[in-house]
This record gives sequence, C-alpha cells and structure tokens, in this order.
Amino acid sequence: MKTNRISSKMLFIFFLAVMAKHSFAQLEFAFEISLQQAVDSALANSHILKNELLNVESAFLQKNRSFDPGPFELSYQRGNINSANVDYYWTINQNFGPIPLYIATLQKSRLQYRHQLTAYQISLKQLTAEVKSAYLFCQYQQSMVELKERELLLYKQMGGILDNKFTTDSISPLEWAMISARFSELNTSYLNARDDLEIALLKFRSLLMTDLPLKPRHHEPELYEIVKSPDTLERGHLIYTFYDMNHQVAKSEEQIAFAQYFPEVCAGYFYQQIDGVKGFDGWQVGISVPLWIPARQATVKQAKLASEMTLSEYYYQQNKVETEIEVLLFELNKCFRNVRLYSDEALPAASLYYEAAASEMVSEEPDFNRFVELVSKAVEAEEKYLSSLNEYNQTAIQLEIFE
Repeated sequence: MKTNRISSKMLFIFFLAVMAKHSFAQLEFAFEISLQQAVDSALANSHILKNELLNVESAFLQKNRSFDPGPFELSYQRGNINSANVDYYWTINQNFGPIPLYIATLQKSRLQYRHQLTAYQISLKQLTAEVKSAYLFCQYQQSMVELKERELLLYKQMGGILDNKFTTDSISPLEWAMISARFSELNTSYLNARDDLEIALLKFRSLLMTDLPLKPRHHEPELYEIVKSPDTLERGHLIYTFYDMNHQVAKSEEQIAFAQYFPEVCAGYFYQQIDGVKGFDGWQVGISVPLWIPARQATVKQAKLASEMTLSEYYYQQNKVETEIEVLLFELNKCFRNVRLYSDEALPAASLYYEAAASEMVSEEPDFNRFVELVSKAVEAEEKYLSSLNEYNQTAIQLEIFE
C-alpha cells in the first residue's frame, strides 16, 4: 500500500509536468517575425505617430494663416442721398493691420513646424526603442522558459530512476516527500515563467497594435548592437533641438507681442454717381495708433517671462539628458563586464555541473540532495547569464534613443 501511494504522487507530479509542456506547446502556433518587421509594424500602426504627423501637417498649414488682414469691406448705396436725383455711392475698405505683426507670425509658424517635426522624430525613436525592448525581453523570457523546462525534465528523469529504486525499499517516505515538494516547486516556477512569457507577448503585441498571434523570432541570446545615427551629431541632439525650438517659439511670441505697438494701416476707394453723371471719387489711406500702452506693455512682459521660462527649461533638460547619457554609459559598461563574467566563467561551470548531475543519475546509489545541488548551481549560473544579457540589451536600447 505504501508503494502504491508514493507512486501515485509521482504520477500526479509527472502529469503536472506533461500538462505544463502541453500548455507551452500552444505558443508554437504563433507566427515568428524579425526585429525589423516588428518595428515596421509598430510604426505603421501607431496612433501616437499618426497624431504627431497630423500635428506636423497642422503646423505646416499654419504658415498660410500668417497674413490675415481681416474682412474686405464693400458698401453700396442707391437713392436720393445727396439730392433729389437718384444717385448711387459705393466704397471699398481694407484694414491691413500692423505689417510687422505678419512678419513675426510667419516666423513663428516656421519655427512651430520645425518644433513639431522634431517632436515627431523623438516619438519615432521612443516607439522604436519600446518595440525593440519588448522584442528582446520576449526572447529573454522564452529562454527562461526553456531553461525551466530543461530543469524540470532533468528532475523528471531523476524521479523516474528513484521511483524504480523505491520498490527495493532503498528510499524512505521522507525522502520521497522531499522529492515531491521539489517537483511541485519546480513545476510552479516553470508555470510562472511561462505566464511571464505570455504577459511579455501581450505587451509586445499591444505595441504592434495587432491581435495576430505574433512572437519574436527565437535564436540564441546575443548582445544587442546599438544602431548609431548616420550623421556625426552629439548624443541627445534631437532632445536638445526640441527644447531649443520650444524656446525659439516663445521668443517669436515675444516679437508678436512687441509688434502690437505698431499702428494698423487701412486703405479704401470711393465712387459716386448722380443721375448718371460721375460725381466724387478717390482714395483714402489711414492709420490707427494704439493708445492703451500699459495693456501692450503687460503683454510684452508676459511674453518675455514665458521666453525666459523656456530657456531655463532648455538648460535643465540639457543637463538632465547629459547626466542620463553618462549614467547609461557607465551602466552599459557594468552590464558588459557581467555578461563577460558569466559567459567566460559561469556557463562553462554550468556545463560541468550538468555533467556531474548526469553522472549522479546513472550511478548505482544516486544521491538526490547532491543532484539537486548540482542542477541548482547550473541553472543559477544560466539564469545569471541570461539576466545580465537582458540587462545589457535593455540598457543599450535606452542609450540608442539618444543617438
């Protein structure tokens, strides 16, 4: 009865392992895509980028509104206006406003267009980085799942060996209880890793804006190579340009406010005819001078304050970006040293641990505790290598944003 009870436990544990493997096999139905295909799909489907492009187009159209002198006035009168005879009188008037105002407005619209275009380029880089980060993280999670699967398979094989030896009463029920607990722990860890992969895939597909069962192309983990900008500009130049353009737009607002001091120019033409005979006609030109100077002074001062605020923001962001780049460079060096350490030292040691664990399985008196120790060290070494590699890749992608 004791032997049957313990064997039933082992069958239940093996059933969990088989079901976990069957659940993971469902991921094989997903279509694999390359990193470039993932980036292209995200850029084509992104609503954020579409809105940024609409902002660029709107800023471009703003130039057509730079010269807007207001409505054209035309008046016509007919009847006994100046005498008993029937006559008619018509006039044309146009207020052109302050001419310097239109020049300043045109300059502002051009700066706004460049500002929006820079914002679009920054959003493009950020989305590209997000997709690459999610893509490589999915590959990392898939490698972790495969590692847990191999670990579970080793314990499954060891469990089968020990199950056969238990019929000879060479293993105590307490040892079987420890084996059962270890199997449950490994199975839970494996299922959690698989769920982490599913979560990573959901986030990855959300960036691509698609419901298709897509997944990153799986291959051996490797270091990500930063794609450098084709020009020779310094790192962070796009962000510097964005905040510099923001300041330039604020400066143009200051010029627009100052243009309100200039007088408005108006011009017109009138024509009169009395009883079919030409009467008075002529041209008229006039100006309107602003008298409420304090109101315009306040507007100019407010524009200057806004300009100074954007200049302070520019210096703040410049210092922040420079610091962030320096920190990322140091972090990248640290990650690279860790990758080299685990690649040159830990992975070869893991291979030796696996060999020793395999020898323990085929020995006449397998020591389960030693087997657990060897496999745990091997798996820990591989986990550290994969984790350090993922950390390096994520840091490299963050640094690539500033290229």
